[in-house]
Amino acid sequence: YLVAGCISGVMLYRALRHLFPANTEALEELGITPEPTTLLLFGAYFSLVNPFFEELFWRGFLSLVLGSSERDLLQAAAAYAFYHGLVLGAIGIDPALIVVCVCGLVVAGRVLSFLYRTTGLMSAILAHMAADVVIIMALYDWYYAWLERRRVLEGLMV
Repeated sequence: YLVAGCISGVMLYRALRHLFPANTEALEELGITPEPTTLLLFGAYFSLVNPFFEELFWRGFLSLVLGSSERDLLQAAAAYAFYHGLVLGAIGIDPALIVVCVCGLVVAGRVLSFLYRTTGLMSAILAHMAADVVIIMALYDWYYAWLERRRVLEGLMV
């Protein structure tokens, strides 16, 4: 399931990559720069540490607070998706892509809840890590494609 999820994530990114913004000023303002050490540290944190804390909150704590009915799990998944939509909006992602991501994240949040309920927190964390690795791969691709476009434009201006 994890491999299939990663492959489908990469395919979805490739299909929707034209919706990503043409610049990365918002990312640079957050301290995410093309410097390899910064990207490596961000990628390691985002894909190894962040899933642990998000799953503890979104699947662990929130399910204790909201409950475990199907309605409660969908509300938690919707909150999870909405939160991530706000983050995507803050870094300048196209609103059309945000809508697609939020819809997908509602489903992903519900799947992670299912994993948490049936096989435990660690399986939800590992699935979340796999998804975040795909996101980091897409982010690197996007960032380096932007840098290449910038170098070409700077070369044309000289």
